[in-house]
Amino acid sequence: MDEAEKKLLLLRWPALKRELTVRTKKPLFYPGFVIFFLVAILGLAPAGFWIEVFLYFMSCSEDATAIRNAFVSFVPAFVAATCMQLIWAEEKKSIRAFAVLLLAICMLGLVFCRSTYISDLAAIVWGTLSTLTAWWMWWIANANQKEFQEEEPDSSINPLGGPGLDRPLSGDLTGFTV
Repeated sequence: MDEAEKKLLLLRWPALKRELTVRTKKPLFYPGFVIFFLVAILGLAPAGFWIEVFLYFMSCSEDATAIRNAFVSFVPAFVAATCMQLIWAEEKKSIRAFAVLLLAICMLGLVFCRSTYISDLAAIVWGTLSTLTAWWMWWIANANQKEFQEEEPDSSINPLGGPGLDRPLSGDLTGFTV
């Protein structure tokens, strides 16, 4: 492998970073995307999860079995569906590989989350990180979805229809006096 090929291969890592950065920031400019994410993805989809979190913190219980179960039941389904969406629909192999990596990390961690070999605090921390990763993966997977984006207004189109307003007007004022 010559130097030019090595440089070309090394450019793929910054390209992946750039793509993830763009997909993280771009949806912030679409109110519909952000509102859908807040209501449906953070609020309604994990409703059972939020109930268990609420009950855990309100009961001040020492037993974290219910919240561990909430993490183990919600996160794998959500992260798997999101990563599969990326794997099947994405054209860029680096994004697909990244999705597989995060899927494997979340799933492996959640096995430990359910395990009795780690403390409740460690399980809750890992479950929280996995949940945040799952939500971010959904954000990344859907950042380019046209359903969540608003069309940019075209300033060359007349709001009443017809040609744009930036064209010369027809006719002239010859012979018109005031």
